[in-house]
Amino acid sequence: MLFLNYLSVKRRVGCCLIFALAMIGGLNRAFAEDKIAQSQLNDLASNSTWLKLVHYEEDRASPTGWRSAIHTNGFFIDPVAGPTDPVAELRATIDSMLLQSGPAADDHAQCRFPARVLWLKRMLGPSLDLPDIRCNRWLAWRQGIDSVSLVLASGFLGNPASYYGHTFLKFNAHSGPRHTGLQDLTVSYGVIDDGHDNPLIYIVKGIFGGYDGGFSDIDYYFHRNQYGEIELRDLWEYELNLSQGEVDFVVAHAWEVLNQRYQYLFFRRNCAYRMAEIVQIVDGVNMIPPNRPWTIPQATVQEAGRQFRPDGRPLVKVVRYFPSRQTRFYASFNSLNSKEAKAFFELVEGPEALKGAVYQGLPVDRRRAVLDAVLDYQQFITDVKDRNSGRFSPVYAAALAERYALPPGPKLAEPKEPQAPHLGRTPGWIQLGMTSQGTNGSAALLRVRAAYYDPLDSEEGHVPFSGLTMGDLRLKVTNRRVAIDQLDLLSINSANPGITGLRGDRGQIWQIKVGAEQLKPGCKDCLVARAQGDVGIGRRVGYGLFVAAKVGIALQSNLLDQGPGFGRLAAGFIWRPTREWGGQLDLERRRPVGTKSPSYFVARSEWRHAFDKSYDFRLTLERSTGRDSGHRVSVGIGTYW
Repeated sequence: MLFLNYLSVKRRVGCCLIFALAMIGGLNRAFAEDKIAQSQLNDLASNSTWLKLVHYEEDRASPTGWRSAIHTNGFFIDPVAGPTDPVAELRATIDSMLLQSGPAADDHAQCRFPARVLWLKRMLGPSLDLPDIRCNRWLAWRQGIDSVSLVLASGFLGNPASYYGHTFLKFNAHSGPRHTGLQDLTVSYGVIDDGHDNPLIYIVKGIFGGYDGGFSDIDYYFHRNQYGEIELRDLWEYELNLSQGEVDFVVAHAWEVLNQRYQYLFFRRNCAYRMAEIVQIVDGVNMIPPNRPWTIPQATVQEAGRQFRPDGRPLVKVVRYFPSRQTRFYASFNSLNSKEAKAFFELVEGPEALKGAVYQGLPVDRRRAVLDAVLDYQQFITDVKDRNSGRFSPVYAAALAERYALPPGPKLAEPKEPQAPHLGRTPGWIQLGMTSQGTNGSAALLRVRAAYYDPLDSEEGHVPFSGLTMGDLRLKVTNRRVAIDQLDLLSINSANPGITGLRGDRGQIWQIKVGAEQLKPGCKDCLVARAQGDVGIGRRVGYGLFVAAKVGIALQSNLLDQGPGFGRLAAGFIWRPTREWGGQLDLERRRPVGTKSPSYFVARSEWRHAFDKSYDFRLTLERSTGRDSGHRVSVGIGTYW
């Protein structure tokens, strides 16, 4: 938008700009070339902060060896040479900063690039005598901001762009017009998309750079509502230990990159990467995990949690947790005993239950707990008001009136604050182990999982009882050869816990997996390409136990007359009694299609014990029946990296 405004001004005052450009080419260039030696200009242009300000990245195809990640011409004062030449862009920046007149004040270079102004003043000192330009839009935008926070939203499996979570910057103003907090300004990076692509095309284009990405600004309450209330994602806010001068520098650079376009790359140059870049404009701050081909939002907050300032203070000043609407409802419901839960279910059915024996038999404080759970449930299913009349639903209205009629008292069941994601394990995992397949012999196993988590090692910031893995490779090693035993290019297990079974909380689940695996557990040298998907229902039944029933199909390469695919009915059980212990059991009945081969049964069980956040032990048992049946036992020690 800034660039569009600039172009509009150019059309209106073309003759004035011609005069200004002449000034740039004459009097002001004399400053850049006479008062700043070329060697000093070259040194400044190679300064790491300048390269960060213009987002230059190494590019062997460029004659200068550099190319900016931003491809919006309006970001460059020298639109011809600026995208690839740091010296030319710096010279044009200094010249344009010295303009006494020209475009409307808000479109002056000092107003468009306030971070460049701050940096040049720091580097050149009094020798840089800039004219006084009043930048009204910029001053209004940054008014009152005194600290910066990095906010992490937990993963959301309903949108391919949010599988790994999302990060954005929050600019805190503890005084002034945005002092309420919810009105604090935020800057977020995401795909610029027309919304017409289906999820598969979206993923493919996101992986291979088929979209542009860009920054946008909006008030914080929008994110709290979108992530916490609509998408049911928990939020963690990491307020950073930055001086006021550093805060001003970060905020100024965020202003500069608003509405500029980058190439969006799902795995690496994504929201986590670009958000970290904005903060890394501060000297000594590094939040992008090094030596990795991908950038995961949780990894950036983990990197921030390991950083310290030059004076010894941690980079992260304080962490704040904001539970989602679903988390709040589950906390309320789980606080009820069996009698109170019965009153809850009766009241959800109709407000007349308020006069029933079950509810009336409860003490006052426990009535409040039941009412709070009912109110949270109504908000959870977004069924507070009738869409046609705009009136509160009868259940919500009656529960709210009863809550006010009771003696006042606080809400007793607030969600327990979990461990912050930056304290959790890292996203990569590698395992060494052994496998035995009975008469087929034994072999060593090497397993490398690029990212991210499975149902047995999910933590805060992950979707519970779910899994999201990409690039999961298992190699079988014998004294004769190394062979691929399994490769999951993409595996997603999405589970809604469904603790009540009520409308809106019935526990829908779905799974997809694409890759290659053994035709059956225990068979020898029977690797097939396979794409599979399942849908079903699941329920968390207490004590860390989740049960599920699924129906699915699979397409595969035809091997051993097992057909090009199969249908299946399956049951699954996940048990996570503690953070350290967990187990998973999957039972399925497969019916091959396109062949006369009979149905067969497959069972798989895996048990995990975490020694700490860096190491775990796993035991896996697998068995199949029918033709080419077999079994396998695998053990391994894994480390997260």
